Amino acid sequence: SAAFTWAVFPLRRMATTVFRAVPERKRTRGNRTPGASVVLPSPPLEIAVLLLPLLVAAQLQGVPGYRYTFRMTPDHGGRIAGTVREDGRNARIDFDAGRQGDDEYLLVRPGQLLVVHPDEREYSVVDDSTFERIAGVGLQAVSDVGVVRFRVRDAQITPERLGPGDSIAGFATQRVRLTEEFTVEVSAFGMRGDAVHMRVITDYWLSARPLLMHNPLIEMLSRLGTVLGQSDPVFVRRQAAARQGLIAGTPLKVVVTAWSRDRDEHDDRPSVTTIEIGDLTRTTVDPEIFRIPPGLRRRDGEFSWRF
Repeated sequence: SAAFTWAVFPLRRMATTVFRAVPERKRTRGNRTPGASVVLPSPPLEIAVLLLPLLVAAQLQGVPGYRYTFRMTPDHGGRIAGTVREDGRNARIDFDAGRQGDDEYLLVRPGQLLVVHPDEREYSVVDDSTFERIAGVGLQAVSDVGVVRFRVRDAQITPERLGPGDSIAGFATQRVRLTEEFTVEVSAFGMRGDAVHMRVITDYWLSARPLLMHNPLIEMLSRLGTVLGQSDPVFVRRQAAARQGLIAGTPLKVVVTAWSRDRDEHDDRPSVTTIEIGDLTRTTVDPEIFRIPPGLRRRDGEFSWRF
């Protein structure tokens, strides 16, 4: 199989390198003509040959990684939950049964996110940074066309460090907060509508050091409260700079509290969304789960994900 070849080839090359690097030992035996010699295996090569089956077996069982669950629970609407398996460079995100209606899943690669649709025999690819603010990207595209325009003003973004937080998934955490306030004016077909004022507080419980690879899905879900602000490229750059300076460890829990108010809105009750990681364990991961199944075609020119 491909996995067996992948595991054996570097080991075979290692053994060849050891064989070439170790001087030959020569001895004469029996009735051999004086000066004739027999090449005997060198001890390092013998060890490599003995260890080869064990190393191959270890490679075929998987590579070191992590497995964890996640869930997003809003105070209204349905929740999203799933399982992530990762090896520090690649990740696969599977959703709980019943959310998508098929066996769709996500693959995370360096700089990319792939949505795999096995039932439809196809997959889509997008930059991970674009996926993280995909709702805002859609609003920017609509605004650029000119039919509906969004104008963000009076934006204030305030990062805070709040000290030690609760233990999450068995890990000590540091709690940080990002407070974002802005006003959005919306106009359609040249007619100006009411301005909407938003206040979004995002609390993070971070591990003391990075534990897991970056998860674009959790990043995207944690940004949905500021989607109207993300219609403005300047706001996006300021938000990214604030988050980069604030978030050092892995977010193990995120709570997003958002208020919105316009001229006719008197009910200023906030919406609260909680995103949390659980069941975090070290494990071995089969590299095959990060590969696109054979026979699937790439959907070019568009990105498809049911959310």
